[in-house]
Amino acid sequence: ICGHFSTALQRIFVQDVDPPIITCSAVGNQTVDANSGNTYLHSGTSWDATATDSCGGTTVLATLSGATSISGLSSLNGVSFNIGLTTVTLAPQPHQM
Repeated sequence: ICGHFSTALQRIFVQDVDPPIITCSAVGNQTVDANSGNTYLHSGTSWDATATDSCGGTTVLATLSGATSISGLSSLNGVSFNIGLTTVTLAPQPHQM
């Protein structure tokens, strides 16, 4: 009115507070025999995990430590495990917007 105006600024921050849910088909300790010399060559996706998240697009990366050390694996298919104890840590990777 009369050439005068006003504005208002509002900032809204939305955050995802629900953690992703990891599903593992192979739960607990897995004991296998060496099938490729002094290693166990895993074949298939039966040890892989999946994750769901309210934001979608979640992948799971595996980090191996102990007798076998590898990181950033999206699948355990084709991984050669050394004789001994290997710990597999699974971590969902959030969807990037």
